[in-house]
Amino acid sequence: MSDLRAPDSIEAQVRDVMNVNPADPASRQMARRVVEALGRGGVSEARSRMLDRQVLALAQADPGSAKTWSELQWLASKAHELDAALPAPRKGLLGRLLHPARRSPEQAQTTIEEMDAAVSALTSSAEVLRQNDVALDGYEADLVEELQRVEGDVQRADELYAALTEAVRQARVDGTPEDVVRFVQREVLDVLEGQRLHLQELLAVDQQAAMALAFLRDNNTLLIGHVRQITLAAKQSLALARTLGCHAPQVSANEEPQARDAGGAAQDTAEVVGALQESLDQLFSALEAHDAWRSEVAAQTQKAVVELRDLSAEVFEDMASGVSS
Repeated sequence: MSDLRAPDSIEAQVRDVMNVNPADPASRQMARRVVEALGRGGVSEARSRMLDRQVLALAQADPGSAKTWSELQWLASKAHELDAALPAPRKGLLGRLLHPARRSPEQAQTTIEEMDAAVSALTSSAEVLRQNDVALDGYEADLVEELQRVEGDVQRADELYAALTEAVRQARVDGTPEDVVRFVQREVLDVLEGQRLHLQELLAVDQQAAMALAFLRDNNTLLIGHVRQITLAAKQSLALARTLGCHAPQVSANEEPQARDAGGAAQDTAEVVGALQESLDQLFSALEAHDAWRSEVAAQTQKAVVELRDLSAEVFEDMASGVSS
């Protein structure tokens, strides 16, 4: 295998190229190595292609968030059922909308159990999301490292191109043999110009991949926070629902305290109902806020991913056709 390590300096590379003997195959190959060394002999392209595909696969798989979204929907439906089972219905239009029919104590208990199961499932999903966060950190570190490498290759290619262009110009002034100047121009400088374009395209793809991955990672981190907030609100509502049991007699706003409430049981029930309604309101607000956030970030993430997919397909297809031609 040939050694594709670049010389220590641009000056050394230019010197190696300008000292070429076009009649000597070994000398010509040595001069061409200057271009081959850029991008580490195709390593940058291979790594970029691999990392970009990983990002696209992650976006398509939507790890954890799709399942979490389904579980949040399940939790929301059970929370509304629990709200409808309260012994003291809400007043006005909202009360009529949320409480079209009263639920039996047995139905209410089933709702509590199902809501508890939804919270348990959501808690498990939160752990998956945290594991995804660690994995996304690893992908981000690999992509940042490759991005820095390609940026370095682009900078070196630009510097080498400028130095060789000046060397060819000076060679013509100095009367360097035409076969040397022609070889350097056609076999090195023109090829180098194409390599610079390839590296700039790689850099553009990697930058777009980094943007898409940043969306995925930030969204996952924010989703963890949303799930934590919603889970805490749901657990608080469940605790109050268990305290209430949803078995107490209905307490009407128009009903005067009964003699049987001498121990303050009706008042205690009403207080728990009010606390539960407030807790459910907080849960509904958190769920609505999450829905609004999800709609917004979904569009942004999809846009970044589509742009990455299109750019990656265009760049790597162009590179493949360039190699084949």
